[in-house]
Parts: sequence; structure tokens; C-alpha cells
Amino acid sequence: MHEKKILLVNPYINDFSAYDFWIKPLGLLYIAGILKKYRFKIYFIDLLDRKNPLLLQNLSLSGKNKIKDRKFGTGKFYSEIIQKPEIFKHIPRNYRRYGMPLNLFKKYLKEIENPDLILLTSGMTYWYPGVFETIKVLREFFNKTPIILGGIYASLCHEHALKNSGADFVIKNYEFEKLFEIIEDLTGVRMERTDFQKILLEEKPDYTLYSKINSCAIITSTGCPFNCIYCASALLWGRFVRSPVEKAFKEIKEYQKMGIKDIAFYDDALLFRHKEGFKELLERIIKQKIDIRFHTPNGIHAREIGKEIAIKLKKANFKTIRIGFESVFDERLKNEWSFKSSREVFLRAVKNLREVGFDDIGAYVIIGLKNQSIEEIVESYAFLYQNGVKIYPALFSPVPGTLYYKKWLEAKNLKDPLFTNKSIYPDKPDDISFKKYEKIKDFAKVLNREKGRKINVYKEIKEFLKQTTLKQ
Repeated sequence: MHEKKILLVNPYINDFSAYDFWIKPLGLLYIAGILKKYRFKIYFIDLLDRKNPLLLQNLSLSGKNKIKDRKFGTGKFYSEIIQKPEIFKHIPRNYRRYGMPLNLFKKYLKEIENPDLILLTSGMTYWYPGVFETIKVLREFFNKTPIILGGIYASLCHEHALKNSGADFVIKNYEFEKLFEIIEDLTGVRMERTDFQKILLEEKPDYTLYSKINSCAIITSTGCPFNCIYCASALLWGRFVRSPVEKAFKEIKEYQKMGIKDIAFYDDALLFRHKEGFKELLERIIKQKIDIRFHTPNGIHAREIGKEIAIKLKKANFKTIRIGFESVFDERLKNEWSFKSSREVFLRAVKNLREVGFDDIGAYVIIGLKNQSIEEIVESYAFLYQNGVKIYPALFSPVPGTLYYKKWLEAKNLKDPLFTNKSIYPDKPDDISFKKYEKIKDFAKVLNREKGRKINVYKEIKEFLKQTTLKQ
């Protein structure tokens, strides 16, 4: 019986914008680690990998400079302007393919043996054109090889993916037992049926597949205990499950040996009901003097940031601190966002962080909600600015399957996942133009640059909006 070969692919992103904030295909990497145990020969290509040797060997010096690491191992993806989908013709922005040039992807595929099976992941629902393009290229080379598509898009837009992607099988995030059954049927290799919760508790992502890597992502829990009407965490993962502290610490130690300098926590609820366990993890990091910078790009809940946690976060070398904020309106937080925070709770968290030495604290403000006024956004900006917190606009995208999306879909009857693209402000009020939202988004950068000055935010934004002719 010949050695079974499986090709794992992290596909292109087709979108108006994308940036490498420690993006890694975690699910695919977990699967790779398991497949190795069954002695499959693994081919792996992450089309978004900025350090891929094939990419770097074929870029000019200026091209390399564009995608080089910036702050804490983040950076710009290689990208090329491509034709916009018809849906986006009215959007005055360039549409791009993010990832390795097509000719280099094809060069890589020419040089590998014909695989017995291809596994492909997917990200945001509105990134699916990049997934489809990746599958189209794979079909050019391996037309008879079965393709299994998984990931976020495949989970939340399952029927759309089944009908349109060109993949032979489409599985949802939590259907790992089904995945292993399909792999067994196609390859003849007997595999244990394992669900994702067990994988989280016992396995780890295989970062050795990267030729060069100095930053990565880690996840210590799946799901979220909250029930916000806009969030798909429960749809993707089902119940809320945590991995043991010992396992997380062993992973971090292993990444340190690999030379990794930056680790981002992907958890949706990093501290929730886990303060004691997380404190233990921080204590181990501090005691072992782990020389790694840690980041929380998904945000951490303000309610859980007491003084003791703040001290340990600082000592453990956490650098990127993002606090879940979303809106200054407590009534919205209570009725729609599960009351995860409030002004009082948020300010207490900021105070605790600042007192132990954190000066680069950021918070996300959601913009583009159907029932959200410009005044609400500006008040949220003003609140953060007046309290010395960096403002990060979170452009709202109605996520398929959520309660918010169901209401939005019924109202507009738009079934193509492209309509959920955050960059087009898909659910903005009709009386606020795209250009005005773009200006409001950009105003956050102005305020962040003016940090520390006493300015009238309301007056400044009026002047800022006047700089361009806008439909009101």
C-alpha cells in the first residue's frame, strides 16, 4: 500500500482590505498534527504566509519591504488588484487578492506529488471568492483529487459552499468526527473518531510546517458563554470548553524553543470563568521567564481585569491589550451585547491596567449598525479619547446564522455572503453615505494621533467631516 499524501491549503483572501494580525489557519494546523500521527505524508501551503521562501525568492527588494514584519510581527500581505465582483462596482475602493502570486502557487503545485486528498480551510464568509479561486487552481493540477472544504465560511454558509465552491465535501467547524470518517473512507487509513473539544484538550497545532515562523496564534478555549445577537461563536463551536493550563503552557514553551517572539490569543472569552486558571498560566510564564510578547487581538472582557490580573499581564510581557467596549451606550450593551461591560466596568479595567504600566490600551467601537446614529459613534469615540484609550473602529458585518443577521436578511433579502462584507457597511442606515462612514472611520486615526491633547471631539469631527462634500 503506497504512502497516502494529503495537501493542506490556506486559501487566498479576496477583499478590499486585509492585514496580518498574527493570522494563522489554526484548525488546519491542528488537523495536520493529527494526520502526522497516522503517518500521512503532508504537503502544506499557506498562501498568506509572508515568509514563504518561494514568495521571498521571487519578489523585488521593494516587494519584500512592503510585506516585511512591522510592529510585533504583524505586517501587510502580498496583494494584487483584481476585478471587483459586480455587487461592489459602486464601492470606490480597489479590490485585491491577498496572498502569493498565482504563478508561484502554480509553480509549487507542479513540484509536488499528486495528493490523495486535499483539505482546504476558509475564513470570513465574504472572503469566499478567494476560496473559489484557490479551488479552481487546485482543479487545474489535481482534477480527480477529492477536496474537503472546512472553516468559518464553510460552517456559516454551508449550503452556499455545497452549491458553489466546487469542493467535493463541505464540513462545519465542529464536525471533526465526520472529517475523520471521510478521510478514512477516501484513504483506507483507519482513524479514531475525535471531536474538537477532545482535540483542544489533547492536541496542538503543527507550526513545524512553516519554513520560517516568528509569530503564531494559540487558543485555550472554544466558544463563548455570552449570547450576543451579532456573534457566531456558539454556531461555530457549540459549547464553551477550555483546555488545561498545563497544555497551554507546554505549547508556549515549545513555541519559545522554535524562536517564536509573538503569540496572539485567539480566544473569544480568554478570562471568563478562568481567572484562577489564567493566573496560573501567567505565573508560570513569569516564573520561567518566557521571552515572548503576548497579544489579545480579539479583546478581553473588562469585567475580568482586576488589579491582580493586570499586574500579572504586565509581568508576563503582554503588549497588545484590546478591551471589549463596542459602544458607550449602556442600554445597547444590556439589550444586545449580553451586558458584557458598562462605562463604570470599562473605566475600572483601564485604571487597573494603567496603574501597572500599560500605556497602549485600545478598544473596539462597532460602527455600521442599522439602528446606530452618528451621534452614538461620536460619543463612543469621545468617551475613549477623553479617557486616553486608543480607538479601533470595528466595521460591522452581519454574520450569517446569528439573530441579528436573520433580522437583517429578512429585511433586505440579500443572500449572497458578499453582502456581509464589513468594508461596504452592509447594514448602515440609508441616510448615511458610504463616504461619510469612511470619514468617521478615519477620524479615529486623527484622535489616536492627538492622544494626550485636550480637544473638543464633537467640534473636531464636524470640521473633519466638512473637509469633503458628503451626502448627509
